Amino acid sequence: MLEKILELVIEAQVDPQKLIELEEFLRLKISEEEARKNGNINIFRSVKKYINRSIKQIPKEYYGIHTKDGMAYATNGYSAFRLNVELKGLPEAMDFPIEKIDATFSDVKFNNIEVELPSLKELKAQLKIARANLKAMKKQKYLTGCKLADVEEGVIKLKNVSVDIELLVEILEVLGGENITCWVTKEKLAPVFLKSDAGEAILMPLRIEDNSKEAS
Repeated sequence: MLEKILELVIEAQVDPQKLIELEEFLRLKISEEEARKNGNINIFRSVKKYINRSIKQIPKEYYGIHTKDGMAYATNGYSAFRLNVELKGLPEAMDFPIEKIDATFSDVKFNNIEVELPSLKELKAQLKIARANLKAMKKQKYLTGCKLADVEEGVIKLKNVSVDIELLVEILEVLGGENITCWVTKEKLAPVFLKSDAGEAILMPLRIEDNSKEAS
């Protein structure tokens, strides 16, 4: 960390913009240390990764954390969460679609079919296989446009709802990785509702045929 600080200090002598980058870097490191002291470092890092990946998936004004009533919200266009964990030092959304996200959370409260999820360890192992198989598929010229959901291991079936395994792993990590309850409805295209001590999340389903592993 000291090397990074010195590097930015030296660069700031030529480029004043680097002072802003230095301030953001220090704020993030201080926030990480606070999260570590509070026992939330894994969630903090997962949320940081989540929002960093979302920047290419959503309008730029949605990018970052939005705080309402003590809860931290974020979305990547395919899922959304609201956590009761304090998340300081992360980018803040300029114009978050809070009404739309809250409305969706209100709807999924009526999900009434509980699903037992595979462990995060099991899902990560399957995700690794899915990525390897996808890489092999992409080597075939006629399949250059394929994506993770195109391989069998890239999809998880939650009762009658199919979800992308990478998006599921991502949101489970944000929720703390364990002791997570999941509910769906009979509607195949209805959002999935997940909840843990850390907060709540919504995950959108895939529009695909039934060709995946089922979580009972």
